[in-house]
Amino acid sequence: MITDAGRTRRALPGLLTAIALIPISAYAVLAPEGFFAGSSAVFMLAGVVFALVGGFVAWHRPENPIGWLFCAYGVITGLGGGAFTVSYLTRPDAPDSSVWTWLGSVPISANIGLVVLSFLLFPTGELPSRRWRPVAWVACVQMVLGMVAAVLGGGFAGVDEEDFVVVTPFPDSVERIGETLGFGFFPLTMALIVSSLASLVVRYRRAVADEREQ
Repeated sequence: MITDAGRTRRALPGLLTAIALIPISAYAVLAPEGFFAGSSAVFMLAGVVFALVGGFVAWHRPENPIGWLFCAYGVITGLGGGAFTVSYLTRPDAPDSSVWTWLGSVPISANIGLVVLSFLLFPTGELPSRRWRPVAWVACVQMVLGMVAAVLGGGFAGVDEEDFVVVTPFPDSVERIGETLGFGFFPLTMALIVSSLASLVVRYRRAVADEREQ
């Protein structure tokens, strides 16, 4: 017999997927000039893929955190897409100056950290060993650091030259603090990406060794 809690847990992945897909779709339809500018479409389509895969995994294997991390990636991207849509509709001449663009860029700064955590936990949903716990904690710190840097210093709504610079409502002195934090955010992100990929190699080598022993 399925309890109310079980029904809610079953329905949650679909709800999260919808929360991700609806604003991303609205962004593409209502503000295509922003959706297809620079690398924005790549980010948004990645959010669609993560939301669909995450919803599927979370529905079938709710005990595995990877599905929920993927759902979180999709939801965050959807929230950003929704905010960018509002910025283009309300300030089509200067979307970079809209507070909505600033708000949308903040949560997206956590997406890379979610990918890193997913790699660290892939495929079992557990870390390769306790030695990898510091890496997971650093990934959490990186997400917080990225969001704080985005709050204070703004940043880019993408990575290409065509992407617009996000303007914050703070004075230049505060923006400089955010920019300083950003200088630490990017090398830390690269180190975490390398570490998470290394964890996959460690898992693969252990799996091969276990097969040989059997």
